Order: sequence, then structure tokens, then C-alpha cells
Amino acid sequence: MDDLICLLSYFSLWIWLEIRAIGVEAVVLHCCQGAGGVKIHITNLYNFNQNDTLVKKQHRVAEAGFSLGYREMGVFSFPVETDSAGELSKRLDGIIAALEAEDVVFLQLPTRNGIGYEKLLAQKCKAYRNTKLILIIHDMQLLSEANDTQKEYLSLCNMADAVVVPGKQDRERLEAEGVSAVALMDELQMTEADLSSDDTGYNALRQSDFYIKKALMNAMATVFASQNELAHAQYRETQDEIQIGFGLHDKTGNYSMWVGVVMQSVIEHTGAPICFHILHDDTLSDSNRDKLIQVATQNGDRIQFHNLGDAFGDSLKEKMGRYTIGSMFRVMLPELLPDVDKIIYLDADILVNRDIRELWSIDIQNYCLAAVPDYSTIHGLGIPYPVGKKEVLASHYFNTGVLVMNLNCIRADGNMREKILNYLGENPGAFLFDQDALNAVYGDRTYLLDESWNTFAHLIQYTPEKPLENRLYHFAATTLILYTMSEIDRAYYETICRTPWGTEEGRKQLYRALGRMNGRLLQLEEVITQISDFDKKHIFYGRETNAMKHIYDMLTIREGDYRILEERDTEPNSILPCRPFADLSEEKEAYVVFVLPEADGWTSIARLEAIGLKRERDFFEIPCLLSPDRGGYI
Repeated sequence: MDDLICLLSYFSLWIWLEIRAIGVEAVVLHCCQGAGGVKIHITNLYNFNQNDTLVKKQHRVAEAGFSLGYREMGVFSFPVETDSAGELSKRLDGIIAALEAEDVVFLQLPTRNGIGYEKLLAQKCKAYRNTKLILIIHDMQLLSEANDTQKEYLSLCNMADAVVVPGKQDRERLEAEGVSAVALMDELQMTEADLSSDDTGYNALRQSDFYIKKALMNAMATVFASQNELAHAQYRETQDEIQIGFGLHDKTGNYSMWVGVVMQSVIEHTGAPICFHILHDDTLSDSNRDKLIQVATQNGDRIQFHNLGDAFGDSLKEKMGRYTIGSMFRVMLPELLPDVDKIIYLDADILVNRDIRELWSIDIQNYCLAAVPDYSTIHGLGIPYPVGKKEVLASHYFNTGVLVMNLNCIRADGNMREKILNYLGENPGAFLFDQDALNAVYGDRTYLLDESWNTFAHLIQYTPEKPLENRLYHFAATTLILYTMSEIDRAYYETICRTPWGTEEGRKQLYRALGRMNGRLLQLEEVITQISDFDKKHIFYGRETNAMKHIYDMLTIREGDYRILEERDTEPNSILPCRPFADLSEEKEAYVVFVLPEADGWTSIARLEAIGLKRERDFFEIPCLLSPDRGGYI
């Protein structure tokens, strides 16, 4: 009799909790539908041994989801290795055929089809606008396998909006690995002792699907902080989300990291929600794609990938030479994103040190573009093709490393891609390609921004600017060199270290620095030998930066010493006269050259070697001879 009363008491509690859980879940579903007809999907295993414990667990969770109105995504066992990449992609497209923007997907793991299959399925789900991905991991043994497999599953966890794990220890483990938004399904882990317990009422409750529904509901609550957020999700996206785009061609595998660094700097200085658009081709690796997702989603922002394939052909790639074809991808933005009104485009060599919302809020309603006048052009350091043709005034020629694109205005004017390609076809002399074309086509419909939105980094690499100002710094015509007196290179390096590439790339940068220090000692030994010969003339290659001036003081300038550049500069108040590089080949006296590696767009050392000069005998790198505070390598 007592057992019967106990059983009835448990069932009464179960019924009350069941009604409460379903009621809350119904509210969540109602809010989802209020945000634009959101659907919730859950995967389920098929074509497996139905007595398999994993299969039973996944069926049980899926059935609980079905009772709440979730839609099934059937996952079938098959020899994945027999599929080509294209065939596998099509197979997965069939699984997610019912998926739409804003939907929620519960992906139960493992699928037994392997991590490659699972990551591709997750990526396809996340490719839809504002979809939410929730992982349910039934077997944590996945994270105890080979190191590579562990890394892959941790990467998958970081891609998800929430992860449901069996117990508290599992949650602690994932959180220690940096995975956020981890929910529990602790109550589902029944042992044989539980099932054989005399406490029949308690086990009846545990074997019901109440706890499963509760776990699913908790996972939803983890993703959507409040019902209000759900109800207004679509409104928030269209009204508040900043759209930022990048072009990415990565044949070496290194370019993706620089895009990730820009994204990291944007996120660290911007409080508004962001959607990053990555326009890429087949050179983007899965590993780099995962890292970009980790960067974008660390604070709940979104990322969308747009594979353009071979949109521009090999002939244009060859014409562009040292310029990446990825910069051309931006001209596809108006047609790729028909529902987006405006977007900020950033080059991959930008360091953002201010809130990008300020740029986003500038009114360019009556303009196609907004950009900063090009520093080199307005200071007479170069004459771009359309300026030389008098299509654009030098004072109005803009740099395209930072662009605000009014996509509505651009679309109203015609097809941007066609206009740019037509201009390049008709003007083969355009050296800066899409930058020249964008200036020629949209020059009179571009709003000119102040230079703080696109400041060339080399302008402050030799100045003691501390702290950095609120600017967007552009590493155009220079790279991270870690030997200036400025904070800019250190800030860039520290930003790299905060990305998923940080450990590996940070180590590389430090190894390079140590190698330079060792190299400096060797060079100092050699340079003493060379400068002890008082009959040798000293020739300096580069502009008169702080580093150059320090080497003047170190060596003591003598009569007849001079500087060289590919095209001699005419800077006023120069300490040494400057001659064109060609004069070096005609020099009759014995000489030794002291060179800044960044001179002539980082081609100086190659130019010296091309005329037969030997490093550490005929020429020496100036940064190898100076201490870091004077412009030497760190």
C-alpha cells in the first residue's frame, strides 16, 4: 500500500512538472514563431543496429523533441569515404532541405559517420542566416581519443551556440577548454543500479521523457537569453547588426589569420552585434574556416561564408600579380547580399582601434561609397592611373582598404561587378586594379571620410605614439615588423596572440625575433670589419626614418656618403642627398650599403642581391644593427 501511495505521489509530481515544462516550451516555440516562423529540428540515427545504446539514446531524445513539435533530420549510416566532396555535400544538402533562416538545429553526436561529416553538416546548418546550432553529445569518449580528433570536436563545440553534455564533470571539462554555453542532461544518465532500484516511483519519473524535455528547454534557454530576445531577434538583426565583409584568397594558408586578426580587433572595440561576411574561394581550408568561426562567435556575433569559386578566372589572377584576387571579391557584394542595405568592407591588413559603430552611423544615403583619400596620392608620392588620365582629382582619389558600401545605391546604379570588369578591360594600364576602377566608376559618388578611418601604419611606426589613438590603422605597403618605437606593431602582435592562431603564430614571431637577435650579433661582428676600412664609402638605402638617423649617428657620416631609393625622394631638410637606385651600379669607389628592409615597398634587399651584392659583406640590414628602442628588431 505504501509503495502504491509513493508511486502515485511521484506520478502526481511528474504530471505537474510535465505540464509546467511543456507550457514553458510552448511559450518558447510561440516566441520563435513570432520572430518569423522559426522551426526547431533534431537529428536522429537510422540504418544502425537498433539495439545499440547510442541509437537508443538518440531515438529517445528525438522522440521527446517530436512531442514538442520538433522536426526530424534523419542521419543514415553509410561508408562516408566512398563519397567525393561534391557527393557528400549534396547528401548533406538533402538532410537539411527543410532548414530555413532563423531556425534551430539540435545535432546529436556522434553520428558514427565521423568528425568530417559532422563538421560539414554543422557548417551547412550555420550557413543559413541567424540559425542556431545546439550539440547534444551523448558519448564524451569523443574528446578522449587522438589529439587531432579532440581538436576537431572542440572546434565543433566552439562553432555551436550551445552544447548539451551528460554530466557536470563533462561541462567542467569543456569549460576548461574554453567552450561556452554548456548545458546539462545529467538526469538521463541512468545506471543499471538505478533501473533495478526498489524506488519504482522515482525510476518511473526518470524513465519518462520529462527530463529530456527539460534538458532541451534548458539548452534553448542557454541560446536565447530571454523570450523577449526570441520575439525581437529578427528586428534586432535588421535594425542594429553591423555588416562587415572581407575578401579571402588564401593559397598559402596564411592569409586567413590576418582576416581573423581584423575581426578580433573589431570585436574588441565594438559593442554592437556584428555579422561578418567572408567572400572566399576554394583556397579556404577547413581549419582556417573553423578558426574564423571561433573568432566571430566568441561574443555571440555571426559569420557567413560565401564561396565564389573561380568567379574571375585565371587570366585576371595573373594580371593582378602581387595583388590578391580576393580584393576583387568585394565587387560581388551588391548581388551576393540582395537583402543587405549597407556593408563595411575591410582589407586584411587593418587593425581596428575604435568603435566601428561610429563609421557605420555616418549618413551616406546619397552616396554609393564612403572612403578615405589615399595618403600617397594626396601627398604627391604617386600618380594612380585614373588620376593620370584626369578621370579623378588627386585630392579625391581614395584608398579602398576601408570602404562603406551603400549597396542599395550601388544596385540602383547598375551591376558593380560588370562596371568594374568593363573598366579594367578597357583600361589595361590600371595598376591598382579594383581600387583604380572603383575610383573611376564611383569617384563622384563617394563620401570622403577623415583620415582617422584609414591611417597608414608606417606613418607612426617610427614615432613614440603612446597610447594609440582612436583610429583604423592600415598596414599597407608594410608588415608587422616588431622593431619600431611605436605601439602599433606591439598592439598588432598582441591582437594576433588573442586569436585561435595565437599560440602558433605568436611562437613564430618570437622565434623570428630571437633569430634576428642572433643575426644582429653576427652582423655587428661583420660590420666592424667593413667600417674599419676608412676607404669605403657609406651608402644608405631608404628614407630618413628614426632608424636611419640612428645609424647615421652610430657610423658618423662622412663626405661623399649619400642615400638611394628606386626613385629618389625630394624630402625637404634631408640630412643626406638622395640618388636613384640605378646610380649604385655606376659607383666607382668601394662602398658598403646600410639598408632598411621596408624601403621601396620591401623590395630593397632583393634589388641589392639582384645586382650581385652579398648580405653581411656588401650590405647590412639597419634593424639588425640597432637596439629595439632605436628601431632595431625586437
